[in-house]
Amino acid sequence: KAPRIKNPIDPIAIKEARDLATLFLKLDLISPRELKGQLTHYQNNIRTERITAREKVNERNGNLIYILAIISAVVVLLNFLVVVLTDVFTSYNLLSF
Repeated sequence: KAPRIKNPIDPIAIKEARDLATLFLKLDLISPRELKGQLTHYQNNIRTERITAREKVNERNGNLIYILAIISAVVVLLNFLVVVLTDVFTSYNLLSF
């Protein structure tokens, strides 16, 4: 007859296997109602993480579009400034074409 082991996890040498065995033992001790609640919380957590990741991507894309719009506006204003300065310099004969 094999000797009874107080903690069934002790003979497991690999840390990951020991962690998995601990998880299975904890799941064994949880009541079905509590297990259902834990699974519901886990699903909500995963859903929230996905929404957060999607919002981060949307925010990054929005920031890129905003930066492109600002750069376009600055280029248009610089073009306007060059046209006005060219006109002023040519009217005072400081610049000849």
